[in-house]
Amino acid sequence: MQGSEYVSIAWMSFFIVFAVVVFLYADRERNKEWIERMGAYLFAAIFLTTVFGSMAPHFFSLMLNIPWYDGSLINKTVFISGMITSWVIFAWGLEWLAGLAVVSLITGLITGLITHFIF
Repeated sequence: MQGSEYVSIAWMSFFIVFAVVVFLYADRERNKEWIERMGAYLFAAIFLTTVFGSMAPHFFSLMLNIPWYDGSLINKTVFISGMITSWVIFAWGLEWLAGLAVVSLITGLITGLITHFIF
């Protein structure tokens, strides 16, 4: 297995557990009201959700200086599964997904800086 495949599997494992937590604890009624107020920005939010869910393993591999293996069936499966999982989270608790995106961005940047200084 390639390094990027390990990152993809780790991300998808975490992402599925996160989706279960959102499913159990998110306020779906409040989420529906929030989505209705979004109006014209809804399609942009869906696009950003799709990009976040599917490209997170690639981002973390890049931050860890692990080459991304394009020919991997595991990476392609995680790409599609991440997209679907992010849509599910979007439907149940958008603020949870936004919080996860911010935490992932900050964690990735810190990891990138640490990895840059080590290598």
